[in-house]
Amino acid sequence: MSASEGVIRVRGAAEQIAVLPHQLGYQPRQSLVVTLLGEPRSDGGPLTAAVLMTMRFDIPEPNVVNRVVEEVRAVCAREQPGAAQIFAYTDEREDAHAVRSLRLFGQACADEGAAVDTLAQVSDGFWCRRTHLGEHDCPPTWARIPALADVPAAADLVFRGASPLGDRAELGRALDADCPLTHQAVRQALRLHDEDPEGPFGDVDGPRREGDLQAWEDRELRHYRTWALVLRTDPDAPAIEQLGTEDLVATVRSLRYRVFRDCLLELIAPSQFSDLDSSAPNRVQAALVRVERRCLAEAVEEEARGRGLAAPPPIDLDLLTPRLTTLCARTPREHAVPVLSLLGMHAWSKGAGTLANLAVERALAVDPDYRLAQLLDLALTAALRPRRFTREAADRCEGRGPDAA
Repeated sequence: MSASEGVIRVRGAAEQIAVLPHQLGYQPRQSLVVTLLGEPRSDGGPLTAAVLMTMRFDIPEPNVVNRVVEEVRAVCAREQPGAAQIFAYTDEREDAHAVRSLRLFGQACADEGAAVDTLAQVSDGFWCRRTHLGEHDCPPTWARIPALADVPAAADLVFRGASPLGDRAELGRALDADCPLTHQAVRQALRLHDEDPEGPFGDVDGPRREGDLQAWEDRELRHYRTWALVLRTDPDAPAIEQLGTEDLVATVRSLRYRVFRDCLLELIAPSQFSDLDSSAPNRVQAALVRVERRCLAEAVEEEARGRGLAAPPPIDLDLLTPRLTTLCARTPREHAVPVLSLLGMHAWSKGAGTLANLAVERALAVDPDYRLAQLLDLALTAALRPRRFTREAADRCEGRGPDAA
C-alpha cells in the first residue's frame, strides 16, 4: 500500500498513470494498481476527490485470482471509498488474464459501493481504457502516456525528491548493498562490546578510575550523538557512508533498548507515534520515555550548536528515507532487524508502502519473532492506512513487557 503525502493535483486518468511510478517509487510491471478515492466533491468547479490509498498487487495467477479479489473487496468494505481507479500494468498488450483480473478488481470495488472511475491497461508507454465486467468489449484505443514535462503534478513530486526506480527489485537492492568490509568490522566490534557486561545500557558496579569512568560516559553518550548525525537532513549533512565502525555499533546497540527505539519512532514516524509517555503503561515507563527523549533532543541541539546554529533545522522526512535505507544496508543483516523495522515504520507512516514491505520482509526473514516487524507486517498485509495509535495499543499488539524488543 502506498500513498503520497501532501496535495498533488492530478487531472484525469492519463496524468494519474504518468505520476504513479513517482508515488510508488518504481515502475510497476505485471501489476494491478488500485487507487481508492474519497467522495467526489465540487466547490463550483470540476469534481475532485482525495486519494485514500494506493495498493499494488502482482497480477495474480489464475488459481488464486478470486482470493486476491476478495482481499480487495474486504479493503473496500472497510474503507468505503467514494470512487476507485484500477490499472493493469502488462508487458504485452494482449494479456487476456490481466484484463480479466482488472475487471474482477473493478467489480469488487463496485460491489462495495465505489464508483469505478477508471479501468485501464498500461503497456510500453501507452494506455487504454477497458470496459467493465460483462460489457461489450470494443477494440481498445491506445494513447501515449503524457510526458512528465506536461504533467504539473509530476513536477511537484520531482521537487519533493521522488525519482522512480526501474522496478520493485531495484528498490530492494538498495537495502541489500554489499558492504563486506564494513559488515566484518561491525561484527568484530559488536563481539567485543557484547563481551563487556558494562555495555552502553549496563550497570557500573564497584569503584572505577577516573579515566575508566570517562571512557564509559563517552561510550554511553555515543549513541545519542550518532543518531543526531543520522537524523540530519540538511544539505551539509554527512553521508551515512561516512559513519565509522563505532558509530554503526552504537546504532545497533541503542536499538536493543525499546524505550530509545520508540523515542526515535516519535521523530521518524510522527503520524504514528507521538507523546509516548502519555500512554505508557506505568509512571516508570513514562519517566524512561521522557529521559530518553530529552537526552536525544539535547544531543541533536548540541550537534547543531557545534555548527554555529541557534537551533537544529527540522527533519525532512522525505530526505531521511534514503539515509535510513543506507544505514540498513551498512548494518550486518543479523543485527539489522531493529533498524529495518524502524525504516519500515517510517516508510509506512509517510505512505511508502513498497519500501515498508521490503524492509519488514527482510527483518522477519532474520527474526520472525521481532514484534515491531510483526505488527507492521500485519498492518501492511491488511492494507491498513497509517493512523496514530497509542503506546498502550502497541504494547498489547507486541504482547511483551515495556523493555522487550
